[in-house]
Amino acid sequence: MTTQTKEIMQKLNHIQGDLDFIKKRLLDEDLILDEDDIESIHKAHEDIKTGKTKRIA
Repeated sequence: MTTQTKEIMQKLNHIQGDLDFIKKRLLDEDLILDEDDIESIHKAHEDIKTGKTKRIA
């Protein structure tokens, strides 16, 4: 390998390490509730209390 190729490979390896670090710390978007999700949960609880719906689980 040429010196330039070795430098490129080192930089790519460093970038890959950075990406692996970031991936480990990313949150799964499905685990985060936004305001709309919370409102839907509250509405569902009210529907259960008032008998508009039944629990299925």
